[in-house]
Amino acid sequence: MDSEQQNALASSMALHSLRNDTPYRSPNQGFDSNMFYLTNPDNEIYKMELLFRGKALNEKNEEVQIGEPLMNEVGVARIVGIVQAGIVNQVTIMGNLNAKSEVPSIMMALADTLITDLMVNRHRYGIKDKSARTSILFTALVKSFIAMKRSTEEGMSDKKFWRGSQHEIVSRVQGEQKKSGFNMGSLMQGKY
Repeated sequence: MDSEQQNALASSMALHSLRNDTPYRSPNQGFDSNMFYLTNPDNEIYKMELLFRGKALNEKNEEVQIGEPLMNEVGVARIVGIVQAGIVNQVTIMGNLNAKSEVPSIMMALADTLITDLMVNRHRYGIKDKSARTSILFTALVKSFIAMKRSTEEGMSDKKFWRGSQHEIVSRVQGEQKKSGFNMGSLMQGKY
């Protein structure tokens, strides 16, 4: 494995470890009340990475090699980067795209970008045959289309869910308290 592949693998592993680290949440923050977890597409990106590497998760949730990788780590990092940066992310999912004009335009641009990249860099990415290239392209486009579908009027399930589940947090101050700045006179009179 050359240095470019080692850097790509290290970058991918660092990203994966970030996905698996869960920030502290209070016990009353269930998954149903946390927009981040419900709209986060990182698990789909991870599944795509596993497919590209010829891996799957076993019953212990450990990665196991089940076949030959479709491409090397440089290719995985590049294709996943294109898909994730442009389309499969929370901003897109919670966006509001027009299904008749914006989605087809973006999908055509993505398909063109991926096809060109996979053709030009097939040797650099270690892609062995046309079948592997087709699988890579199909997987990336399907994941992207599903993410974009969630951001259209037809895919309004996320937006409808959040519209109906907003919580209002009311903070009240009990008793008579007035705001005041710090001053030396108050300190000397024992008010602090």
